[in-house]
Amino acid sequence: MQLPYVIPRQAIVKPVDTDKSGYNPDVIVLDQPALTEEPLWKKRSTITQGTSVRVVIEIVSTHWRDDYGHKFIDYEVL
Repeated sequence: MQLPYVIPRQAIVKPVDTDKSGYNPDVIVLDQPALTEEPLWKKRSTITQGTSVRVVIEIVSTHWRDDYGHKFIDYEVL
């Protein structure tokens, strides 16, 4: 049985309507059928739509303020 999800080695999460750089999550689970609607996926491994993401895992590092503050809010917006 093949599930409709994929865990890529690398993916950037970046909303299209922002000038901020994107995030490279530690682990991301993507909805494989939804990737057909991602405009930057094939060329840049970039996710711009929240519907493509099923799970994002960030390991808290020494830069915990970024992990808890900025990333959490930005992921939530997406």
